[in-house]
Amino acid sequence: MKWSISVLILLNSALVVVSHECHLAELAALQQPEHELSISTKWRVTLRAQPANFAVDWLLLERRTYNGQIPAPTIRVKQGDELEILLVNDLPNTTEEGKLNEPRFPDSTNLHLHGLHIDSKVPGDDVLIRIKPGQSYLYSYKIEDDQPAGTYWYHPHLHGSTILQVNSGMAGMLIVEDCRQNTSDQLKAVTCPFNCEHDIELLIQPLLTYISGSGDRFILVQDEYNDTLRGIDSSDTDCPNLSPGQTRQEWLRDFSELNHFTTNGQLNPNLTIIAGEMKRFRMVNAGGSAILELEMVNTVTGLHSCEYQEIALDGVYLDNPRRSRQNKALLVPGGRTDWLVRCNEPGTYIIRSQALNNDTPSVGEETRRFTGTLFTLYVSGSPQTGSIGTVPLPKRPSYVNFTTNTTLKTSFSIEIGPQLTLNREKFKGEHYFRHLVNVDEHVQWNFLNTVPKEGHPIHIHVNHFKVVGYERYEGPIGQTVNSGTFPNQPWLLFSQDTNLENRVCQCQHENFDAQYCSETLSNNTPLSYPHHEMWDKDVPGTIGYSQAGDYRDTIMVPPLSEITVR
Repeated sequence: MKWSISVLILLNSALVVVSHECHLAELAALQQPEHELSISTKWRVTLRAQPANFAVDWLLLERRTYNGQIPAPTIRVKQGDELEILLVNDLPNTTEEGKLNEPRFPDSTNLHLHGLHIDSKVPGDDVLIRIKPGQSYLYSYKIEDDQPAGTYWYHPHLHGSTILQVNSGMAGMLIVEDCRQNTSDQLKAVTCPFNCEHDIELLIQPLLTYISGSGDRFILVQDEYNDTLRGIDSSDTDCPNLSPGQTRQEWLRDFSELNHFTTNGQLNPNLTIIAGEMKRFRMVNAGGSAILELEMVNTVTGLHSCEYQEIALDGVYLDNPRRSRQNKALLVPGGRTDWLVRCNEPGTYIIRSQALNNDTPSVGEETRRFTGTLFTLYVSGSPQTGSIGTVPLPKRPSYVNFTTNTTLKTSFSIEIGPQLTLNREKFKGEHYFRHLVNVDEHVQWNFLNTVPKEGHPIHIHVNHFKVVGYERYEGPIGQTVNSGTFPNQPWLLFSQDTNLENRVCQCQHENFDAQYCSETLSNNTPLSYPHHEMWDKDVPGTIGYSQAGDYRDTIMVPPLSEITVR
């Protein structure tokens, strides 16, 4: 990747532009993560949270990692396994305390197995545990016999430090292996443990997002935590080009144009396949904020020349393989997708994230979206004919295979508001909940987004949900007041009724300040998105919508929208 820095120097009233160019090498051969494999029905993995150097060509950065590796090892389990994970916290013992819902605990940690249908109580997937520096904790998980085989991942989930640790690099894939009896011969041909050379793991992370003006700049996240792990070095004496007296840290903050997601810890790595052979790509958005809008295109023609079909979303198989709408797939933070890929024409192809303007209404104009190449595919050999063909997929267990006419026990709404609020309040701690349901009850949820210009990803732990459909949004419109600083800026809700003299809703939130009752909606604030009515159409501009009948544990809730799930 070529990038440049321009420094302006004033000499005798003449303006001189000195341009420096450096390269970060791309296109190294794609490396697969190391593996921790199931060796018996009861087994243990040790993960150490520890600082380590992360190198991309000449650039050397200090990051938080698992076992000193980016990516962390892939953990491959079998249905019925009893898995123990010993998490050892070897991160530095820094000053950590802070207020709830504000950045804190940069070096305390815990562990979340993202997407698994497992017990959330100790010693299982309890994300409320805090493991301080110098401490360790032994997690114990029972992988149920009916756990869907598929693509999952693991990462820290301590409230207050998740974004710092995940975007630093603390993430790894977790794969529940397909069993021989429930897997067709066609799927076995591209699936590990049967044919591992065709099963490709792709952990996609925002590890080089430093570009000026980006809200995702990792260095700004570090600033919020007064982070002490900021080491930066270079193996190239000419790069980066520093001004007299300038430090590398200052260069990284003020002059770098780095804005890349990495794939398996590499910058745009390459994979070579033979024309006509089929591969399985397992892709994870292992970042904490930006969405990925994935497509595969020929670098010469720009066309979707390869055939690629979705077979699973968020670890759960579809009924049948299908072409993704508009040949693009949305991965919100934490989302996963599995593709079957076949390219008949030799050439060079890239998988990229491409944010298009016509998709903006379905994701939101202020939503963080990444545009860039993720990895390159070289197709060798002679031209072939044929297609992926029929690939029977495994049957799903009953809890991710029910009909929408099942009797409902209850229903409730989850309203997304400004300033990272749900149901008009911030997170209140581990002993507070709004709704209580019983195991094996069918319930309906409605996700509503009151924010007019920003989509909001939602992830549900332990249980997947079934997408029923999108309803016309008729709720209030949320707006942050231009006062104070995040996360303590005041906000309020407006009625959609334009005939009201005072449109500030009567039902506000518990911290509403009456002094803002005279506020008005900002100019150009949308009141609705007629575009949302196309949610079920295979037409341009619909990447932000999920399809009815899909089972997910992550979903994008578009601005001013309502989604029904069960």
